[in-house]
Amino acid sequence: MTGLFDSTSGVLGRRLFTTTWVPVLVFGALVTVLVLSATGWSLARGRWDGLSADLRGLAIVLFLAVTVLLTQLLAAVRPGIIRLFEGYWDAVPLLRRIARRCARRLDDPVERSRRPWSLPAPEEMLPTRFGNIIRAAEQEARRYGMDAATAWPRLYVTLPETFTTHFAAAAGAVDLAVTISSLGAVFAVVGGGFAAVALPWYAAAYCAGGGALTCWLGHQAAVRAAVAYGELIRTAFDVHRWLLLDAMGLTRPTGLNAEREQWRQIHQVWQRGVPDAGQAHLLGYPPASGQQSDQGQVPST
Repeated sequence: MTGLFDSTSGVLGRRLFTTTWVPVLVFGALVTVLVLSATGWSLARGRWDGLSADLRGLAIVLFLAVTVLLTQLLAAVRPGIIRLFEGYWDAVPLLRRIARRCARRLDDPVERSRRPWSLPAPEEMLPTRFGNIIRAAEQEARRYGMDAATAWPRLYVTLPETFTTHFAAAAGAVDLAVTISSLGAVFAVVGGGFAAVALPWYAAAYCAGGGALTCWLGHQAAVRAAVAYGELIRTAFDVHRWLLLDAMGLTRPTGLNAEREQWRQIHQVWQRGVPDAGQAHLLGYPPASGQQSDQGQVPST
């Protein structure tokens, strides 16, 4: 059995193994217990004993294969699930109205005045605490004239290995908590519904209640994990943003205003393909040897 776990870990990768496959395995085991309880333990035991050793081994391998496939599927849809956790509910009109009300409720003027960096701008508040923690961290880039969504993929590949190791651990904690919360919700609905049909009423209550409790605890864990995750996002922009300039071969600015203008023009190139008219010198290209520093001014054509 240890060999099966080792081989599964090798197929999935360590992070996916711990953050997704293990919760899926537990979920699958609980669903199996429900099905066997409805079938009857004595009947199920008799059928299992009647199988040959090869068929038993094949059944175990098939069970693990199904959990691996479900793990890959869950990993593929998890970014969308995380967006739901954050509060991006605009696709559904009713949820959009609820989202606006929740966002207004979460906007705490006292907290904003005491720790303004802990909440997004009022017009960008999201309806969940989880989402506001992450959005507030992403807004850190604006202090320097950067757009987090555009800059982050480029900045991440320049970050030191020690930082990315800690960031991967924080991101893994968020993934694990979201996975547990999501599977808890699914078990409350699916497991509770199945138990209500095939098992006594108290089994349905246990399944629905246990799944709901797991969902809530997972959500609380996700919120706590998002705090550490968000702090590392802030740290990346506060401490390591100039590594991106170094990697691009651009000169570092000498002041905050100059930095904001430089990043604004860099983003113009990233997003539109060209800087603003007459502002190419703000990109920060180093001067050519033996020439005056024109900071990358392009010749007119």
